[in-house]
Amino acid sequence: RTHCSLASRLLTLRPTDKTGSRQLSLGRSAQMSTETTLFERIGGAGALEAAVDLFDQKNLNDDRINKMFENADLARLKRHQFSFLRMAFSNQQHKYTGKGMFEAHKDLILNKGLGVFHFDCVAENLVATLTEMKVPEGLIAEAVTLVVPLRDLFDVTANPEIQKALDEAKTKKLVGRAIKLAAAAVPGILAGFVAVKLAGRK
Repeated sequence: RTHCSLASRLLTLRPTDKTGSRQLSLGRSAQMSTETTLFERIGGAGALEAAVDLFDQKNLNDDRINKMFENADLARLKRHQFSFLRMAFSNQQHKYTGKGMFEAHKDLILNKGLGVFHFDCVAENLVATLTEMKVPEGLIAEAVTLVVPLRDLFDVTANPEIQKALDEAKTKKLVGRAIKLAAAAVPGILAGFVAVKLAGRK
């Protein structure tokens, strides 16, 4: 698929329900006050764990992005996703102990081209997950507002850290290439030096 507006794309995505699909335990969500966190209103830890399971399945089955998960420790990835989403949906960013978002994805950004298109696909899968699990549209929209600001972290034009890392990687590659060329030239240089010395002794 091609790039498109993230906000409109996410908020209009409504996949067809599947027979036997899991549902979040919403409980009193309709009556909860606005002071209650999104994490609590979607059903707490049990509901989020179920959502992460389905979310992972969608990402792994998505041919647009699944190459990004090759050789990944899926159990560890799932734990980090749960921890991060719980933090985001609880408005407790200060309690998140995982790697910074850029650092956690740096290898994928530099070596596999991870960018805003892939972020959009993952966010789309998150919306599809919450929709399939019968989360009310208002709560899905709230989840989107918490996730969308992270998009700039994957945008090379908006995040100077990416360009800096790309420049550093390019410089490192050039230096490495220069060292290899120099190393390859050393035997010839030494042989020439020895030949000159021997010729001088005659």
